[in-house]
Amino acid sequence: EFYEERKKKGLVVKGLSPTELKPIIEKAKWTKECVKYVNFPIPTSTFIFQDKIVLIPWDDGEVSFLIHSKQLSESFKQYFYSIWNKC
Repeated sequence: EFYEERKKKGLVVKGLSPTELKPIIEKAKWTKECVKYVNFPIPTSTFIFQDKIVLIPWDDGEVSFLIHSKQLSESFKQYFYSIWNKC
């Protein structure tokens, strides 16, 4: 349902994923978005939007963390794009 909402609002999603998850991700709806695959460890389940960062540890579905910090979100974005631009 979120995929359709993002599409209506014109939001672009970019993601990095370990190569071993490629078969799983390609089956998901949001694979029509931009996903690049890497052969090294990356922080998983990290979402950045404006000045917010959400961390979701998938092994513990009952806990997630929302960080509201412009400084941290900019740092995470710089990290993300440093990898994205090399792929």
